[in-house]
Amino acid sequence: MEDDGFVFGDSLVRDRVGTLEGRLEAFHGAVAANYLEGRMDVTLRLVEEEYGGNNGPLGALDMGGASMQIVYLPDATNVGSIANKDLLSSSANCENDGNTLCEEEFFSESYLSYGVDEFRERLWDQWIIDSQQRGDDRRTILNPCFFDGYTAEYNGYTLHGTGDTMECTAQIQRLLRNQLVMEYTSSDTGNTTSTTSTQSPRMVGGIQHPPIKGKFIAMSLFYFGLDSLRELSNSEDLSLSWPNPSIEELGTALDGLCSRKWFGDLDDIKHNAHTYTSAAVLPHRCFETVYMVTLLRDGFGFLPQSRDITFTYLVNGSEVEWSLGMALALFAKEENPAVTIMRKEDFEDDGLEEEERNVTDGVAVVEEGEEEMDDGMVDLFSTLNIGLLS
Repeated sequence: MEDDGFVFGDSLVRDRVGTLEGRLEAFHGAVAANYLEGRMDVTLRLVEEEYGGNNGPLGALDMGGASMQIVYLPDATNVGSIANKDLLSSSANCENDGNTLCEEEFFSESYLSYGVDEFRERLWDQWIIDSQQRGDDRRTILNPCFFDGYTAEYNGYTLHGTGDTMECTAQIQRLLRNQLVMEYTSSDTGNTTSTTSTQSPRMVGGIQHPPIKGKFIAMSLFYFGLDSLRELSNSEDLSLSWPNPSIEELGTALDGLCSRKWFGDLDDIKHNAHTYTSAAVLPHRCFETVYMVTLLRDGFGFLPQSRDITFTYLVNGSEVEWSLGMALALFAKEENPAVTIMRKEDFEDDGLEEEERNVTDGVAVVEEGEEEMDDGMVDLFSTLNIGLLS
């Protein structure tokens, strides 16, 4: 930073540079999703009509290679059952007037080593340990999560694919180590079945979380990986229900993908098998899809028949970025210390159309002749564009 050639020069203050905590990244991603979906305005006030009574704001699921994040607003009556309550921020500083929603009320967590690449290697390491404990001198391990016929070298061992969906699921469940069984009741809401529970919370990565509640946006590899399942499994049910499939429909489609042969099938189309799947990634799609479905169902406890998750890359044409959510959160903190419900009538006389409240690439979108966004908001987005988008 002291180098004369540093791009930001003297304009960047060291005290303003830091590492964003994983759970804050998850929260800001959820803020961005709710804003782009039109459920919140730039001050994070919820539109009452979109608030949806018991549904609340959208939750968010984000899967990467090294970690995964989840954030949602749990049922307040179930928060007290969490053993590690310090992991869920206290809402003691929130104004509890019935119309106020505070950042601290969200459950937000980042799970290190639960991204697809890290979890896959942890599974392979476990198989090597198992082989060594059996005293097996052979350096070959059967991999149920590889396509039949596919092989790969790993730490001196050869992994041979068998394409066994059930065994792959069982091996993944070993690492999830979900000891808490949850019972569910389903509530019919027309064409959807929502996940609700008042039973004991589940545990992922040694961290207990409140029962899942509300609707979710699933992004990044949740979308890229499971979209490959939609396209390569030849499941008509999954294709028809996409992007809001039930967990059961996802699970049923897994064997349609994992049972495919490598040679004479997938190897022949590896360069154009799927829009978001490269030739290098394709061999791992069986594992990734089985892992993500198992994590959602057995780890976090989504009801098999529920359609609470929308798998998407874009929300209303824009990519969901945590930097947008952080900009909104910082602006809202200055304008309004809490997130409050915004009623539909608040919009009636402001003279703005819905699309004029959107922000694209950190610049206020305003039609000619309309009032521009607050200068402080524009400055904030400009700063974040320079320092955060990468």
